[in-house]
Amino acid sequence: MSQLLTPADAGYPPLLKEVKPIPDPLYFSGDITLTDRPTISIIGSRNMSLYGEKVLRMLVPPLVQAGLVIVSGLAYGVDSYAHKVMTEHGGKGIVVLGSGLDTVYPRANQGLFQTIL
Repeated sequence: MSQLLTPADAGYPPLLKEVKPIPDPLYFSGDITLTDRPTISIIGSRNMSLYGEKVLRMLVPPLVQAGLVIVSGLAYGVDSYAHKVMTEHGGKGIVVLGSGLDTVYPRANQGLFQTIL
């Protein structure tokens, strides 16, 4: 279920108020309080190499164990693979969708999106 916040709302993430222009309104699903926790963004090539997979399998688990929230898109390659490894290790994540909450793109990652929620 998607929800809406404006910068005037108490639950609006403080760090997003520093972005110019401020996202207004902010549409989200899931736990908005994850934005209050330490985060790390992982983005990269859509054509991920075997080396990229190996690096993510080495880096993501300790980040999850340290309590960091993984922030990325759901694009093919590095972005979605980082979230996949995160979910395998019980981590929390924030997915940034350029297509809106009603259209998960690529469609093949709909299941991963639901797992993250």
